[in-house]
Amino acid sequence: MFYFYYDNDLKSIIKVGQYPSLYDLSRDELKEFQKSNLISDDDIGQLYKAYTCASESYFVAAYTYMRRVFENLLIDVFKDNVAKIGLSEVDFNKLRSNEKLEKLKEYLAIDDEIYKPLYALLSVGIHALTEEECAENFELLKSILLDILAEQKAKKEKEEKRKQIKLLYSKKEAERKANNNATDEK
Repeated sequence: MFYFYYDNDLKSIIKVGQYPSLYDLSRDELKEFQKSNLISDDDIGQLYKAYTCASESYFVAAYTYMRRVFENLLIDVFKDNVAKIGLSEVDFNKLRSNEKLEKLKEYLAIDDEIYKPLYALLSVGIHALTEEECAENFELLKSILLDILAEQKAKKEKEEKRKQIKLLYSKKEAERKANNNATDEK
């Protein structure tokens, strides 16, 4: 349902509401991510704020929240791989976004070439674009950000499973050797 107002003076139609709202529709999408634990609770909160802003046509503000989620992703990837990267968190935080992406390149789930344009477009949206220009690309950027978050979570889960299988194999191999040694001693 859409609600419109006709302004006689301006001779124009103004949309004043709809049901379900854009926020209601997009909220369901985030619930799926939340149920499957693909996104942290903090990032879900930031994305809800982005969706709320977008539903009210505050797209520059929505870009701000999406960029926070993107930056949180980079920090999470860094924390998960800090020993391999060899930088302190303080030094990492001093880096510019392109430098951070370069340091994290091998730990990112998706080809690193998608991260730079996404961050750049989110930043340009905050600092230089109009609400209308941000609105044009909101859905695409939101979709890419959600894809990246899902892929990064999937990569982390795969790595954890690989660690578990190696640990299980080592444990079973040790048990087998202990059993063989016990048999040989008899």
